[in-house]
Amino acid sequence: MSLASEELVIAIPYGFLDVNNMESAKAIGKILTVVLSEEIDIIVVGRPRNNEGLLTAQTVVVEQFIKDLKSALKDLGKKKGRKLKGFVEELEIKYSESDLLSFQEADNIKVIEQDESLTSVMAEEVLKSHKKPYTKGDIDAQAATIILQDYLEAHIRRGRLRI
Repeated sequence: MSLASEELVIAIPYGFLDVNNMESAKAIGKILTVVLSEEIDIIVVGRPRNNEGLLTAQTVVVEQFIKDLKSALKDLGKKKGRKLKGFVEELEIKYSESDLLSFQEADNIKVIEQDESLTSVMAEEVLKSHKKPYTKGDIDAQAATIILQDYLEAHIRRGRLRI
């Protein structure tokens, strides 16, 4: 995972989330916990492709995850009272009582796909250059940073992001 602010227009690593052996709902809950705590407006998700630019088996998994994430955001924005609390607890989102009002804005959060081609390779090169040991999680966090930075730079060039 990675975070950025529109003011700084620079992405920084935020750690990683190993979703390989995790139910989709639980992974979404963990992501939404970060979204809530960091007051995130846009979620950028890396879209895998092979070297020829074609879709892969992992692309299908990511596309389903994006559908589930968008659905959860929409549901959060619609639910009120006990139904909202139950849904939030089902997703295992960490929250305080004052956060429940923030969930009513959840359906305004955008989920954007960004090409992630070769970002893991680039991330590993960056980490190797630091000449320190690193883990698969470090590679994933650095790759997420590259994906987010690519998104930010593309939108600055198109004039869609103001500094």
